[in-house]
This record gives sequence, structure tokens and C-alpha cells, in this order.
Amino acid sequence: MNHTGIADNAGLRPDLSREQIKYLAIAAMTCNHAAHALLPAGSPLYRVLIYIGYFTAPVMCRFLVDGYRLTRSKKRYALRLFLASAAAQVPYVYATGFRQLNILFTLLLCLLLITVMDHVRDPLLKTAAAVAAVACSVPFDWGGLLPGAAALFHMAGEDRKKQIRAYAAVVILFGILQALSLSDSPLYAPSDIALEGIFSMLGPAAGGLCLFGLYHGRSAARFQRFHKCFFYVYYPAHLIILSLLKMRLR
Repeated sequence: MNHTGIADNAGLRPDLSREQIKYLAIAAMTCNHAAHALLPAGSPLYRVLIYIGYFTAPVMCRFLVDGYRLTRSKKRYALRLFLASAAAQVPYVYATGFRQLNILFTLLLCLLLITVMDHVRDPLLKTAAAVAAVACSVPFDWGGLLPGAAALFHMAGEDRKKQIRAYAAVVILFGILQALSLSDSPLYAPSDIALEGIFSMLGPAAGGLCLFGLYHGRSAARFQRFHKCFFYVYYPAHLIILSLLKMRLR
């Protein structure tokens, strides 16, 4: 309420905390992994859950860049990512069937990339580091795209307009790449390929709405340590559970 007795509109605006968006992201991720582990590929429910899961990676990459700026120890940050990614790798491969490194390894590479970018002043060397990270990440989950996204988010700094443009570019590029992945198959008509690109962008676009429309920098006031630990423990834990369910259903 302001001095005129009229409610302050800013106090009425939707406001998600960082932790709430992360919980949305891990719920979406779980949908994606559950589809791969438990549902027949190509079924309608399978496709819906896969598209929902695309919400997660760009959002977590954006928060990784923020976390890089806020963390007290980048070494401990990297160590936490490495331990969680190593613990998750075997159940990740079994649950999803993907013979690649899981997304926490990709995020760890993103963290290393932006660390290098911060310590290298030469623009050519920065570009070379980004290209090398993209090339090295090809056998990773969300490889190729996510290191490039991290570099764009990092270069955008705290300029909101640049952040939005960078995020939009990542969403569009992801949709194009998903469409191109079907373009060589004679089983898909051009309309199917176009729809694949559009549907693939919906999850990341919803993530952008949360980040730039509903999130205003607020963090949860309580249980900070619990939230931090939960995110690292949940990733390998849910993959282990899905692996056990997959074995039981076989």
C-alpha cells in the first residue's frame, strides 16, 4: 500500500523464487526421464512428457551462470557437480538408454567454460574456448547447445534485454536442431518436421517465461541448505529409482 492508500501493483505481481523454478525444472526433467525409462517410444504420452522435459536444461544453464557469480567457492561448486554427475552416470545410461554423459557433466563443462572466459581477455581465445567446449560436449546430454548457451548467458551479464535475447536465441536454435534431426528421415513429412521444431520450443519457452516474467531475483528465505543439497541428491536418486522400476517392468 502506498501513501495514497492504493495497493502497490509491484506487490501483486507474480513472483517465483529461484528454488521454486528449480523444483519445476526437476519435475519436468523427471517427466522426460520417466518417459524414456518406462513408456514405449513414440506413444502420445511419451511425446508429451519428452516435450515437457525440454523446460529444464536451458533454465538450469541460466541458473548455473547466476550461481557462478554468486558462489563463494567455484571449486566446491564444480566438485558438487562432478560428484553428482558421477553418481548418476550408470543409472542414467540404464534408465534412459542413452550412451552419453549425463547433463550434469554438460553443466560442469559449462562452468569450466565460463571460468576460462572470465580469465582470458583476448576475444579470439574466448571464442576458441567456446568452440572447443561445444565440440567436446557433443557426446554429452544437450551437448553442443548448452555450452554455447552458457557462453551467451555469461556474455549477457546482468543486462536484462541481452539476457532475454540470448535465451530466445537458444530456444529458437534448439527448435531448429530438433527439426533438423528428423529432416533426413523419409518417414516424416515437412509439416511433421515443422511441428517437431515448434513443439520442442514450447518447454524452453515456458522456462523463459518463468525466468523473465515470473522471477525477479528472489531466493527462498528458509531452508537454503536443504534446497541446495536436495538438488544434488535428487538427480542420481531419481535415476536409480527409474532404473529399478525399469528392471521390474522387464
